[in-house]
Amino acid sequence: MKSTRRVTTALGGALLAFGALLAVTPGATAATGVTAQAQAQASTLAPPTLTSVTRNGDNMIVIWKPSPSQGVAGYEFIADGRVVKQPVNFNPGSTDPEDKAFVAVASTGLTGNETYSVAAVDSAGNVSAPSNTLKAVAPVTLTPTPEMQSAVIKGDQVTLTWTQSHTDEVSGELWYTFAVNGKPYKVFQGVRDATTATLPISDDDPVDPTAFGVGSKVTVVATDYTGMNSSAAGTPVTVTAG
Repeated sequence: MKSTRRVTTALGGALLAFGALLAVTPGATAATGVTAQAQAQASTLAPPTLTSVTRNGDNMIVIWKPSPSQGVAGYEFIADGRVVKQPVNFNPGSTDPEDKAFVAVASTGLTGNETYSVAAVDSAGNVSAPSNTLKAVAPVTLTPTPEMQSAVIKGDQVTLTWTQSHTDEVSGELWYTFAVNGKPYKVFQGVRDATTATLPISDDDPVDPTAFGVGSKVTVVATDYTGMNSSAAGTPVTVTAG
């Protein structure tokens, strides 16, 4: 199996690395879940703000701004007014400007065409009113395309420089994924304005390592905070010795 930092597993690995904040509740599908309005009737929690729902095939990424209320212990994901997922492993100490969750469409009994919202939950089980609603949208291509500027090996490290892409996500985060001679290498995660990185010349996959060498060709692709919206690959540069 490839390393979770490779392009071929970047989406799944990156999402798992950030944590799937919501877990499937058996039987709590869009057809059988409790209504969000009924759960919220006695709660004083302020609702979160849903910022995006991006669908790629059978997978969705749901991103929201947290509730401003104190004591939030988790969030529920709601489809067409009914609870689909319950909160698990939520980290209230997170410093991310937005929270996100990975949703497998088929395993949650969804079609991917519902109207979605989220709600905050405290440790006593009180639930906020639902957030604003959104429909799922398809991934888009990020622009401008990032372009490699140089790749210079010195000792057992390589220094990469490239131009920025752009993301409209509030977090401003981008992930830059590098490939060597077309083979996945590493993902440089959670960065905002980075245009350079010094990394080991070989990745950490013990089974199928990818390594830089003088004369190798390097490309870069940008991916935004959703993990689904990516740029095209730029023009490759040739690795030189420093």
